[in-house]
Amino acid sequence: MNSSYYYPYQVKPYSTTDHFKFGINNFKNAIDLAVLVFFYNLIINIPAYFAFLQLFHGFHLSVKFTFPWTFPTLSNLYDYPESVSPFLLTFTYPSILTIIVSRFMLTILGIWALSFIIFTILESAFMGVIYSRIFSSEKIGFFDSVNKYFIRFVLFKLIIMLISLPYLIIFFVMPSIFHYFPSGFYFLAILTPIAFLLVSYLFFLTPYIIVSDDKPLAKALSMSASYTLTSHTFSYVIVFVIFTAITSVIISALMHIPIVGFIISLGIVSYIGTAFVISTFNFYEDLKRRMPFETVTV
Repeated sequence: MNSSYYYPYQVKPYSTTDHFKFGINNFKNAIDLAVLVFFYNLIINIPAYFAFLQLFHGFHLSVKFTFPWTFPTLSNLYDYPESVSPFLLTFTYPSILTIIVSRFMLTILGIWALSFIIFTILESAFMGVIYSRIFSSEKIGFFDSVNKYFIRFVLFKLIIMLISLPYLIIFFVMPSIFHYFPSGFYFLAILTPIAFLLVSYLFFLTPYIIVSDDKPLAKALSMSASYTLTSHTFSYVIVFVIFTAITSVIISALMHIPIVGFIISLGIVSYIGTAFVISTFNFYEDLKRRMPFETVTV
């Protein structure tokens, strides 16, 4: 954690919408990072997008509700139609089912591990550089950010995966048990998304706390769980979800315009995604000033 918080723009507390204005206004300080986001998303989405153009006929208008992210991806704001999903190449969250049942398990696990590492490197650098440029008097670069935050980011993602894994295994890998216990199927069909939703919400601030306060992972998890139960955080997330849901509808319409719509959609993801990471950092810094962690009671 920096010895003094560099807060050059505003002294009074922010309103909820002020955080988003702050992110948009300070996007200019992270244009190069948005370019990185654009090309990353271009590379990982080309196979799925061309499959989408070839296989999907009709109009697929959708809305997606998303909690604050760390490194923006198209999947934050858009899901391809189900008919395209077998062709979807994603470096962020590969299918657990595919990894388990494929006869090329080792190859897929290797690809998953490599893509997981690449994404986490980009994620830790992206978060660290944004915070350094806009919120800190201590400037650190891409590789210094990776060196400082990578291990904690990896451990955080693995913990979230382990928390979710029992539900995924029961729900996807052992469906035959539900033939004998149909009520159990419906119970888990409701429980699983609720569990994902709860875990995602409680710990979404963890990477921001790691970068902002340089806290150990266990402490960052505890702080995130405490802060996310406050009304300030709930209000911010509600506005975030509304803004991103509107954006997701626009992107789902644009994706039907061959090539041009795809490029514009990636541009929106890069712009909004980067600006909203800045917004969430600003929200957390303001939250700390309003409610020091020691005063937060759960």
